[in-house]
Amino acid sequence: MYGVLTTIIGIGTFAFFARVLNVFYIYANILAWTVAVIFAYYTNRKFVFHSTEKNKKKEFIRFVTSRVLTLLLDTLLMFTLIGIIGINDIMSKTIVQILVIIANYVIGKFIIFKK
Repeated sequence: MYGVLTTIIGIGTFAFFARVLNVFYIYANILAWTVAVIFAYYTNRKFVFHSTEKNKKKEFIRFVTSRVLTLLLDTLLMFTLIGIIGINDIMSKTIVQILVIIANYVIGKFIIFKK
């Protein structure tokens, strides 16, 4: 459920920056990623993985670092789908988010919030 909410926030924020504010799609993607990562950290920590890590700062840094890896994947795929292939930006963001969700969950479960 929280992955779906994070995805909706990511796509909605992307659409807002790209379509409403006319921000270049790569920059809109990075801005949307930032908003989604902040939401995802808190929901993953509390509701998904029920983290008991005392050092929240260290955990947050690990979380953001892992998400930077998937941001790179996200950005590369967005560039490929929009910039090279020419697929609609919102459709591209939706397709990419499916792959990113899977990667983020695996990284979160086995690296960030491991018990």
